[in-house]
Amino acid sequence: PEPGLENPPLYEEGNSQVYRSSVTGIQAATNADGFVFASDEGGNLYVMNEHDLAHETWIQNLGFIPTDLAYHPGDGMIYGVTEMGTLFRFDQLGISVEQLGSVGISTNTLACDGNGYFYCLEYPTGALYTFTAATYAKPDLVGDTGIEMEGIQSLEWNCNDDQLYWGWRNNPYSDMWIDSYVIQVNPNTGATQKVGCA
Repeated sequence: PEPGLENPPLYEEGNSQVYRSSVTGIQAATNADGFVFASDEGGNLYVMNEHDLAHETWIQNLGFIPTDLAYHPGDGMIYGVTEMGTLFRFDQLGISVEQLGSVGISTNTLACDGNGYFYCLEYPTGALYTFTAATYAKPDLVGDTGIEMEGIQSLEWNCNDDQLYWGWRNNPYSDMWIDSYVIQVNPNTGATQKVGCA
């Protein structure tokens, strides 16, 4: 059954409007042509307009629990990776869900650029790898990021600057994170730069 949804409150914080969604435990999300697809810790798939993240629509339970999602603009599918590195893909209605297989390295992150190249970070080294939908079993090493990872992380492609952005944290099993950053990752070399605190 559909998880309970309610009207989320909206409040002002400084000069920013902050939206609070009624969905808790979101751990994977991606933007697909103006719509944000997100999955919670139970594998429930939601969709939201990118300009109204406070109002989500439940689609269905995916039957797997993604730790990261990526939109492939070439085939219109959304790809998800699990904590064990299993790669899935599904259509935007969540009707057709297909398990592709295991990514050839230990990973729980996933991003896709505008040309259909996927990127992931090796767990726990943080090394950057790339592959296509056909070569996921043997990803190619791009380079070392110099940053190790612990627990579930997030990686996303930014089409505005053709860079990867990594939601990094070093204390994933605590209610209070010790450190968390947004890290820009060069998709050609793996070089990193901290660009903000999360």
